[in-house]
Amino acid sequence: MAALELGAAVATKPLVSVVIPTRGTKPNQLRRAVDSALGQVGAGDSFAVEVMVVVDGDGPGLGEVPHGVRCMRLTPGSGGRPGWVRNVALRSISADCAYVAFLDDDDRWLPHKLEVQLERMASDETLMCCGGGREFDSEDAALGADNAASANTNTGVAASPPPTMPRGAAELPSVLTAAFINDHPTNPIITSSMLAHASVTREAGEFGDKKYAQDYEYWKRCLASPTASSGCSFCNTTVVLYGVGSLESSTVQKEVRQGIWAVTERAVSAAAGRDASTRAGERSGNDGGG
Repeated sequence: MAALELGAAVATKPLVSVVIPTRGTKPNQLRRAVDSALGQVGAGDSFAVEVMVVVDGDGPGLGEVPHGVRCMRLTPGSGGRPGWVRNVALRSISADCAYVAFLDDDDRWLPHKLEVQLERMASDETLMCCGGGREFDSEDAALGADNAASANTNTGVAASPPPTMPRGAAELPSVLTAAFINDHPTNPIITSSMLAHASVTREAGEFGDKKYAQDYEYWKRCLASPTASSGCSFCNTTVVLYGVGSLESSTVQKEVRQGIWAVTERAVSAAAGRDASTRAGERSGNDGGG
């Protein structure tokens, strides 16, 4: 009986599985991303962290693998389809995983990222949370180690400059709903800022095989699931840093591609609706004439 009572008194720390896809050609950059995930404030105390690195192709990858990291390889490579790479990790996540987080290899998290988001999700009673990003520059070099350590976890506002991405962050609602995401012209969710309860990702399934906007499609599917009906909390603060001249330009290009993709998708749907109405009208006319 005493053993049972002791076991019942031990609280299990929720496990956060961090998915990092990479081509593995820039090990130092990858190591920076991995270290930012392993070095989260609260890791080991309030929650546990496992990092899932998936190398897309035959790049050298991480080299020496630190404790808490699992490395996998997708061969042959995905052919530029990041969803395929993320899916390898999703299929391999530990059975006791409570949350899934996403981090690109050219980004890094601020130290309070997970702590702030977990507290915000508890406050909002949501099962998804995303936040803002900012270019890494000399001014921000000490930000990850110093300024973010004074984050106010009660309000979810870190002591950092305001985010520069997603564009129009100040106008975004505090909770993003499925309807909002579907109507928004571009994807307002930075993939490297996303934290979702594992029940949401399990219900949403796997990423699609598109080269572009597959993450946008995935977030829509997550929010459309009954599990995530409460929406996705948005922290209008910097939780992710990304490098000037690398992700900055690719992110802008990505936003443009996603905007074009969203407009095209709506145009195709509208055209299909018009064609269906025309065919229905023709059938009705033919029936009336007979």
